[in-house]
Amino acid sequence: NLYFMQTPFHNVAVDFLTAYVHVPAFQSWIFWRRLEGSAHARDMIGSLQSITLERAGQFNMIVRIVGWLVLVTMIVMSGIVLCGYSLPTQLEAEKSMNMTSHFMFWHGAIMWPVIPPVISSIFASYSMIWFFCCLHLLEIETCIVNVTTCVDVAQKENPEVLTLASEHSLSEFRLHRAQFEFFLSKLQNNIARSQRRLNHSCNLWSFVAFHLLIFSWIQILVVTRNLRRLGTTDHSYGFHWVFQDVFHLGGGATLVTIMLSMGTGVTMVGQRIKTEGKALMCKCGASKEKLSVVLSILSSHTPQFQFFGEPVNVGKCAPFVFATAILLFDAVTDILQYQITPTD
Repeated sequence: NLYFMQTPFHNVAVDFLTAYVHVPAFQSWIFWRRLEGSAHARDMIGSLQSITLERAGQFNMIVRIVGWLVLVTMIVMSGIVLCGYSLPTQLEAEKSMNMTSHFMFWHGAIMWPVIPPVISSIFASYSMIWFFCCLHLLEIETCIVNVTTCVDVAQKENPEVLTLASEHSLSEFRLHRAQFEFFLSKLQNNIARSQRRLNHSCNLWSFVAFHLLIFSWIQILVVTRNLRRLGTTDHSYGFHWVFQDVFHLGGGATLVTIMLSMGTGVTMVGQRIKTEGKALMCKCGASKEKLSVVLSILSSHTPQFQFFGEPVNVGKCAPFVFATAILLFDAVTDILQYQITPTD
């Protein structure tokens, strides 16, 4: 339709995004189909066995609620896209008698069965990213409990394992060194397991997630430009263009929100391992030397959500959110200025 520029043609940017959306949708479908049967996916699902029954019940309820919300939203979004593309195409084809009317008719007819699977694929990808992030959040919570258990067990078995400092006699320090090293080994294994699984997930989906994120941000930028043009000119706007903008803006904002919030959320929860581990060690009266060693382990193995090896945190996401907010603010004020300025 970029060539014929017939209904439902909007503008080059929107129609290019509409054509290109099939690429990340198909890529996502292939990726998740491969991942769902992989050993890593089974390992992540198996990690649910380590959480408490109460937490498992809460997670089950949340997944059911989100599942129904996704299903309803997916149906609504499919209807919006069909109203933005298939319906106006066939309505216009019935009125037209030119050479391109046949193309328009069959183009619209084909979109009826094609659009819902594409929308389903995109929503499924968003949902799977959210689901796996939730699994990692639960695993990090379990890791925090394991760290607490390690400290408590070491404290109960021999309090001096954590409190004995180097200023004590060398014989006493050596006596408890083996026990302290065993404690460090258990602590490191618990934290490293969570980080290893999270790293593996991030390495697997980094390209797919980054592709979707860039595409979604472009959707937001393009629709923002359309809204600015609509609000600052007398340009007529077809009803199907509204549906197209709703689709691109809604889909883009949803993916960006999921990626940024879940990414930063996983990283922030991972930081709790260090914070709570430090608090426990101080509560047990750990010596400065041993507290430093434990904090070094907690800092170097803290689970973090990553894109191509780079951690996703508030500091990394804030500039993107700030830039988008400035863009939207500029567009809104430009529209308001045009609307309230009296015309001659």
